[in-house]
Amino acid sequence: MAWFDYVNSIGIIGGLVGGAFQIRRLAVEGRQRDIDRRTERSLELYRDLVVDGDTANAFHRLSVLLRHIGTEKFGQTTWYVMEEADFESGGLLDPSQTGINTPFQDFYRVLWFFERAYNAFQFGLINPDVLFQTTGFHCWWWGQLLRKIKSPKAMFALQQLIPRANEWARKNDEYERWASHCMTDFDGHGPVQLEFEDPLPVRSFQQPSPDIQAVADNTNSDRSP
Repeated sequence: MAWFDYVNSIGIIGGLVGGAFQIRRLAVEGRQRDIDRRTERSLELYRDLVVDGDTANAFHRLSVLLRHIGTEKFGQTTWYVMEEADFESGGLLDPSQTGINTPFQDFYRVLWFFERAYNAFQFGLINPDVLFQTTGFHCWWWGQLLRKIKSPKAMFALQQLIPRANEWARKNDEYERWASHCMTDFDGHGPVQLEFEDPLPVRSFQQPSPDIQAVADNTNSDRSP
């Protein structure tokens, strides 16, 4: 009887060990699936931004329009920095404009994209590193173009994403590269510090060093970030 109890105990212990190992394996696999899902959601946001679709097309149309206006106004390839006055009657973002894909409609599609990205970030649904590696520059670049727009509540999400994108860029030695490629992108000038940003690095991007300006001259193009 004692021998039977001993064998039975060994079997129970073995079953418990096997069950614990199985639970651990399932937990590890579950964590990996969660990581994979967050990565995929981050890449889906990037695809929404740059691949054909309503959102990507809105980004492209608005960028092309602002580049056309800015280039005509300043006599060089640059983008027009929109203002609150553009919402007035007859303005670029006049809400009363009729038709499909008006600048006003595209403007809000752009903001709604950043709302989706920010909500996904806030609720832990995406991988922040993947998000900012793929879309961080776009957050920062559009934040510069829209810096004078204050009234739409939908601006909040973009304003929250920009400091986080900047923090990621600084930690990964990307921030200065972003700025150096955009020395004439905004009303003919380089980027400025935004009200809701942490301080810029010591070098002022409004007064670039000759080496950075040389890079900017060589990289200025008709791209549509």
